[in-house]
Amino acid sequence: MVRISRAVIGVCMMMVTYEVTAAGTGNPAHDALAASPVDVQAYSLGRVVGDECGGGGESAFFMGMHKRKTAFWSVRCRDGSAFSVQIDPDAKGKTTILECSALKKVANIDCFKKF
Repeated sequence: MVRISRAVIGVCMMMVTYEVTAAGTGNPAHDALAASPVDVQAYSLGRVVGDECGGGGESAFFMGMHKRKTAFWSVRCRDGSAFSVQIDPDAKGKTTILECSALKKVANIDCFKKF
């Protein structure tokens, strides 16, 4: 499943506003997410994935950043499903969601591992 979803930064900002303390990476949505507490990261990414993330996000993991400043995160859902969330460095923080099993098949990349 590949799907474009709402911006991570929008979800973060709806819940509560956090001062961004992480160094600016050139990807404002990632910076806001990275500066959030870990439970807020999981919650936010679970909301971005939507209904497919059964029970909501349980844990989040920053996998790495592409040289074009696209950030890659993993989220594990309470129902055991897991997704990769790609966050683009545009003004809206456009996201692309992919099931971790599909990411492994198409790119030979494991979720929840740094690259």
